[in-house]
Amino acid sequence: MSLQREAPDRPRSEASRKSSQRAAATSSQNSGRPTDLQAGSEHVAIVDLGDVRLQRDVEKVHRLGPRPLYEMMIELGHDRLLRVEIERLVARYAALDPAVVEALGGDRFPERGR
Repeated sequence: MSLQREAPDRPRSEASRKSSQRAAATSSQNSGRPTDLQAGSEHVAIVDLGDVRLQRDVEKVHRLGPRPLYEMMIELGHDRLLRVEIERLVARYAALDPAVVEALGGDRFPERGR
């Protein structure tokens, strides 16, 4: 457990806000999801680069077609003893309506600022 000391010349509300932003950033990094922070008038986006890399690699594997994806999942299931769980997830995702997924934007990753 760490203790934070507030700067004596900074008002408490600003110190609390900064602490909350740091906590949100840490939480985002741990969850692998981007978090937007407001720092005064600045807009700061925190992005997990490992997640971006994984998304890019998933897109590449997807372009290879169903067989490489199947082989990857079989390998993962064998190596980690997760085949039953993988089969359940695949069945759940296979039951989704492609038109609904596309209409909701779930068929692609969100655009990232460059």
